[in-house]
This record gives sequence, C-alpha cells and structure tokens, in this order.
Amino acid sequence: MPFVTILASALIGLLAQAATALVGRVLLALGIGFVSFVGVDALMAGFKTLFLSYVGQAGALPWNIVGILGVLKVGTCFNMILTTLAIRASLAGLSGGSVRKMIQK
Repeated sequence: MPFVTILASALIGLLAQAATALVGRVLLALGIGFVSFVGVDALMAGFKTLFLSYVGQAGALPWNIVGILGVLKVGTCFNMILTTLAIRASLAGLSGGSVRKMIQK
C-alpha cells in the first residue's frame, strides 16, 4: 500500500509541473505576460531623504516662515502623501522592493 501512495504523490507532482508549464505557454500565446517594476524602495527612500534635507535647511528660513509651515502642518501633509504612496504600492503587489503586474498586448 505505501508504494501506491508514493506513486500517486509522484504522479500528482508530475501533473502539477506539467500544468504549470502548460498554463505559462497558453498565457504567452495569448499575449499575456508579467512585468516587474523594481526600485520602489529606493524611490521612497529618496523622497524621504530629499524631504529631510529640506527640513534641515529650514533653520536658515526666517522664524515667521517656519511658524507658517508649522501652522500649515506641512510635515503631516508630506507624511500622509508618503503613507498613501506606500499603501498604494503594497496594494498593487509590492513584495521585496518590486511590483509585479500582469499585462496584455
């Protein structure tokens, strides 16, 4: 009886691999493919670095301009924008710093 179980599991594994290859070839024949966008982490880190450099230069501004920026909550607004971009990227399929999307020709 164990031989039948081993044979059945090997057969199912073989069929699963064949089905995966077949599905990939059918999608390719239909003109459907996948594209990966990489560098999303670098983009977000670049935005953060740029904003922090501008905040560091804010000490050179007059006190009344800094006060107006504080009243307008510019830092909070920028945080909301970056958070929204990060959530949108994660909903679009961000994993490991890249977004993978299905495309059609």
